[in-house]
Amino acid sequence: MRELIIKGTTIVFAVGVIIGIFYFVIDIISRMWRPLILWIFDNEAYVIPMTIVFTVALILIVGFFATRVKLRKFLKKFNIGVPILNWFFKGSRKAHEGITEEQGALVQFHDGTYYIAAIAGKREIVRASGQSEEMYILYSPSAPVPWSGMPIIFAKKENVIPLNISFASVYSITTSLGRNVPDVVKQYIPPKGEEAAL
Repeated sequence: MRELIIKGTTIVFAVGVIIGIFYFVIDIISRMWRPLILWIFDNEAYVIPMTIVFTVALILIVGFFATRVKLRKFLKKFNIGVPILNWFFKGSRKAHEGITEEQGALVQFHDGTYYIAAIAGKREIVRASGQSEEMYILYSPSAPVPWSGMPIIFAKKENVIPLNISFASVYSITTSLGRNVPDVVKQYIPPKGEEAAL
């Protein structure tokens, strides 16, 4: 009975969060589409359904152009004056290729607790006093719906414990509400002369 309640609550909560996010997003997008839809149809009843239709159509059109390699090569001849095209194509491809390759880690907070996250890199932070220190950049998917919020964390090296797990494992841990944590989580020990996640 206990397991039944836990699983049922988890599923209902997750579905509820997804539906809530869907309605929130639809409300925001419908406000952008409303003037155009009312101008075309002059009927408030068409706003929500046509918002979905127009948004899906826009996603398909953008996806079509973004996945056409020959078209992108052709556009490169003309996008010198439109840097946002370069930023979109290069940035989205880099994020897609690299997100699953990141290394997992634990990040310690001031109260002694740890967050599960993935190491995105390391940067030198310069304070106003002129002193500098290296910090890890990490991102941590939220539970149970990872895309409902992804905190970006800057943490000192001594507050980060690199782990022998991938971002895929971090993702699995968060979506399962911690139930998929491996029985033994080992700290990553880099080979001699190599730094973790770099």
